[in-house]
Amino acid sequence: MSIPRELDERGRALVAGVWAFRARSEREAAARFGRLGRQLEAEDAAAVVVAMAQRAADDERRHVEICAELAARYGHPGGAVEEVAVGEIGPRGVGARERLLYEVVAFCAVTESINAALMTVSLVQATEPAVRAAVREILRDEVTHARLGWAHLSAERARGGGAGLAEGLPAMLAGTVREELFAPTDGEAVDPRLAGHGELPRALRVEVFVQTLEAVVFPGLEAHGVDASPGRAWLARASTALH
Repeated sequence: MSIPRELDERGRALVAGVWAFRARSEREAAARFGRLGRQLEAEDAAAVVVAMAQRAADDERRHVEICAELAARYGHPGGAVEEVAVGEIGPRGVGARERLLYEVVAFCAVTESINAALMTVSLVQATEPAVRAAVREILRDEVTHARLGWAHLSAERARGGGAGLAEGLPAMLAGTVREELFAPTDGEAVDPRLAGHGELPRALRVEVFVQTLEAVVFPGLEAHGVDASPGRAWLARASTALH
């Protein structure tokens, strides 16, 4: 396996760490989709949604291997990515069906929509062929995973569910702002070539995050009858910190 020589040793180490972190995140996503698939089936969710969740778990396991291989390509010494357990994130005090809806909206309609937007920009920025191939494959799947969230929201709204989603939007959105995603990458300011290897500058990540909320997530929620104003208010408060 050839080692990308465009970056110096420090740059390669940074990129290796990024892809290793993504491999762990994808393993977590695989575990979450596996659980969500079982819960959706138990709650008699639409058959197409259950099938999408089950397929998404397989997608994420494939993503683990893609990201781990790229991490190794850039010199990461880690071995196999361990299985992880992921807990539910829905609010307490509501029924199981509403907790499940909250988690599917948060993880799929919101987070995967943002991930798809970030991957779209990464594909434009990527210059390393192996990175471009990986990003293209992951992007294709993330778009489908986002659709899972919107499909389940649509079905549950038709059943009268989702009354508490608007109130929970601030907490839901705060949960998408991972420190690892928005913290400045050490050295990114002195080596803009990192974007060509899959690591976008922090300012661009924040810009994509905000634009996706404003252009995709909030309008999508409103189209399904969910008041997005608590989310817009959260974004207005968070914008100062994000920038």
